[in-house]
Amino acid sequence: MPIMQSLLDTDFYKFTMGHWVFKRYPNVPVRYAFKNRTARVRLAEYIDEAELRRELDHVRTLRVNPSELHYLRGTNEYGDGIFSEAYLHFLKELRLPPYELEYMDGTYTLEFSGLWCEAIYWETLALSIINELYYRACMERLSAFEA
Repeated sequence: MPIMQSLLDTDFYKFTMGHWVFKRYPNVPVRYAFKNRTARVRLAEYIDEAELRRELDHVRTLRVNPSELHYLRGTNEYGDGIFSEAYLHFLKELRLPPYELEYMDGTYTLEFSGLWCEAIYWETLALSIINELYYRACMERLSAFEA
């Protein structure tokens, strides 16, 4: 079963930030890059590249479904819906931009380029995937007494 089951498998703030970017900077190109801040942990020694690619490719197939749109539409503060109908329509049509993954010196470089309003969602989704794959690998290395 893939790690990410929905584009809503992220922090809620990502949608509030995404809405803001969508309204104010819909055509700004950006480049996000994953940064392993614990350089001593050589991620490629834990995470299989093919498995990482499968997970990232799977996320690119996800679409916001009608039930998820209904949930987002019903989210309100102070009696008003948080998200505009234009943004909800945008989410319905959202296709995450491609990624670039390379093995380098025992770790991975992972980058996402595209319009800010589309690429913004990769930030938390990619981090969640890498985190899950890393900790699964760590758990597999433990003996029955350590787990």
